[in-house]
Amino acid sequence: MAESLFEAAILALRVFRTAKLLDCTPGTAAVFEVKVSSPAVTHTVSLRRVQEWLESSGKTPREQALKHRLCGILDGATGPPLGSH
Repeated sequence: MAESLFEAAILALRVFRTAKLLDCTPGTAAVFEVKVSSPAVTHTVSLRRVQEWLESSGKTPREQALKHRLCGILDGATGPPLGSH
């Protein structure tokens, strides 16, 4: 389970990158739709915005640790790196 919108988008990107049946991965113009179960809410975020967030410095030590962990998730997925981490 993701703790944030950006984490959910990165986890979804990892699924696209590691799926053997897909011929391509989303580009920076891709938009992810994230649905929250309780309370029921839907958010959308572009991959470009996720990349910008991931490349920015964390505002708190917790956010810096989250970004570091999410970069590790992406580094384990196949495909081009997302940002410079």
